Amino acid sequence: MSSIVAGRFQTFDQAESAVDALVIANFKRKDLNIFYVNPPGQHDATPIGGDHLNADPGARDITNDAVTGAAAGGAIGLAAGIAAAVPVVGAAVAVAAAGVGAYTGSFAGGLAGAGDSDHPTPAPRRSGVLVAVRSENDQVTTRATVVLNDHGAADLEMADGTWRDGKWIDFDPVTPPRFISAPMDLP
Repeated sequence: MSSIVAGRFQTFDQAESAVDALVIANFKRKDLNIFYVNPPGQHDATPIGGDHLNADPGARDITNDAVTGAAAGGAIGLAAGIAAAVPVVGAAVAVAAAGVGAYTGSFAGGLAGAGDSDHPTPAPRRSGVLVAVRSENDQVTTRATVVLNDHGAADLEMADGTWRDGKWIDFDPVTPPRFISAPMDLP
């Protein structure tokens, strides 16, 4: 694992200017990587495309609440259907009552969990051109942060990642960034 500091730029020209400044500041080209980060939701992180399914960690809780509600509603509906319908109309009505109960229970359970997430949604990584710098130590990290900051980088961040052949190969655009605001925020 390598320590990596990165900054976001609006254009490739701005990013390349920052890379030129890093080279002048004695950074090696093999320790610098420029690449474009797509807007949130367009990272092709899921089989059906995009990363929107991972956008809200609390959404998983709603699914669990809906399943619990469906089970409870189905059981109540089945019991009510059996008690009321079997002697009169038959098993088909009992099964229909169970289905209605399950549907109503899943709806109620899903709504009960909506908005009650204990998981605050982290700010997504914004799109733009990212300049990543592999860092060997805190002094190198500070120098890289100063140069990126001086050249107008937005959203400076720290990360740990795998660096190979001049590239940050395990960069994950949907992982929330660990932002730093200025060189004073460094460890």
